[in-house]
Amino acid sequence: MTQTQRADALDQNPVLRITRTFDAKPERVYAAFTNPGDLEKWFGPDGVNCIVHDIDPRPGGAYSFTMRGENGEEHPLSGIFKEVIKNQKLVYTWVWETGTMAGIETRVTLDFKAVSDGTELTLTHELLASETAVEMHNVGWSGSFDCLAVELINQPH
Repeated sequence: MTQTQRADALDQNPVLRITRTFDAKPERVYAAFTNPGDLEKWFGPDGVNCIVHDIDPRPGGAYSFTMRGENGEEHPLSGIFKEVIKNQKLVYTWVWETGTMAGIETRVTLDFKAVSDGTELTLTHELLASETAVEMHNVGWSGSFDCLAVELINQPH
């Protein structure tokens, strides 16, 4: 297989794309993704808590979180920031340390766009291994965004 064919094969992996508008300025929504105190308040679907171990939002900087479910089950994940444009864009790798996707590196892109009523956030989660992985991450990201919307209302600063 040539390098071009491999790239084409990667491009055929399922992609999750979610666009959501939040009632907050891009600076606030961006901070919710890059400030550990903010992240721990909302990241994860309802019933899941996020424990931030490290976050260094700069190109080459790392992050590591543990997602803890209501049953106490823990799901650690980590990654490296590839592109950081303050208040506009974040691109980072995403690697679960346990479970069926353990060790598989995927890529998350978050685009923050100012709109009249707040921020249009587009999430693109690429290199997912299967449609099942897309569905699972859709549930997680959609639930997380529901929690973020509530957090932005409760803590608008």
